[in-house]
Amino acid sequence: MAHQDGVAVEAARRPRAGAAQIAITAAILFLQLTLAQIAASVVGLTAISAVASCDSGDCDPRWAEWAMEATLYGGGALLVVTTAIAIWRLVRAKQSVRVAITGCVLQVLLALAAAMMVGITGPVSF
Repeated sequence: MAHQDGVAVEAARRPRAGAAQIAITAAILFLQLTLAQIAASVVGLTAISAVASCDSGDCDPRWAEWAMEATLYGGGALLVVTTAIAIWRLVRAKQSVRVAITGCVLQVLLALAAAMMVGITGPVSF
């Protein structure tokens, strides 16, 4: 199995990530995807409600637009980056669960920041 340049031997010696680590990382990344979808839905509905109650003229609908863009584009980018780093670490047989958990925490913080941005828009009435 030894190759002339030693590539096959080196690949055979490299440790692999365990099935449990792969499954846990995939489950946490799926949780992050679910959090991103929930955040986009909640921020979107709240932004619509905030903009709809802007009849009095004392609100700024740009904040609702920025909150939606941050939730959709920022949440999607965060998910892609977290997934790429987790896969890269799995290939390198390093701990990847922490990366996925960090992505979930950042996703929640992004959703809270977007909700605060919608709150700046004006009064929200349901």
